Amino acid sequence: MLTWKISHRPRLADWSLDDFVRIASGLLVTLGIERPDTQGLFELKDRLVRYYTSAGALRRPGREGKEARYGYEHLVQLLVTRQLLNEGWPLAKAADFIQAHDLRHLESLLPDHDTPFGEARRTPRSRTRAETELIGIRESMMTFEESAMRENLSMQSAMRALGNPSGRPEWKDAASIDITPWCTVIVNMDELKQIPPGSAELVGEALAHALNRLRMTRRERK
Repeated sequence: MLTWKISHRPRLADWSLDDFVRIASGLLVTLGIERPDTQGLFELKDRLVRYYTSAGALRRPGREGKEARYGYEHLVQLLVTRQLLNEGWPLAKAADFIQAHDLRHLESLLPDHDTPFGEARRTPRSRTRAETELIGIRESMMTFEESAMRENLSMQSAMRALGNPSGRPEWKDAASIDITPWCTVIVNMDELKQIPPGSAELVGEALAHALNRLRMTRRERK
């Protein structure tokens, strides 16, 4: 039986952007990935194809003069992108998934035959290996994100309890200066840029007084 995958094989696929949008729009509906345009819920546009390309979900098209040319690989990537987005994946993660898998693997995630929208949802059926894999990956990603969110909230609570009202670590540009084997000075580089001329000498004097005071204090304790 002739399937859309066979009829749109790479050797037959060389489309302008307009033709690519028309073919992809039809397959999105006939494969049950999207509702028909008459429902007004989704309509594939030229700019959306370009957006998915800029996000890395679609490989950049070939060129024929000034005209972009799209092929079978772009078609599979677009169909999988829409399938993942409808499963709740963020576009960035969908793009990472697509870039990490070859054409054959992405192809296996799509149905071979027409599936009117909603039919698969109404009729109970066992999941294919590809569908099970997609669900497993999505659930593992959600579990990881939820765990990271809980850890972040716990860290914020701990830091506020320690006196940091923002609950976030503050990173500062600092330099460590070894004056002697037993004396190291930590300098805040952001503040150092703002000190007026001559301040370094005053810092030296203050450090000398502080060291003498520390030595005297330790001697008194003995």
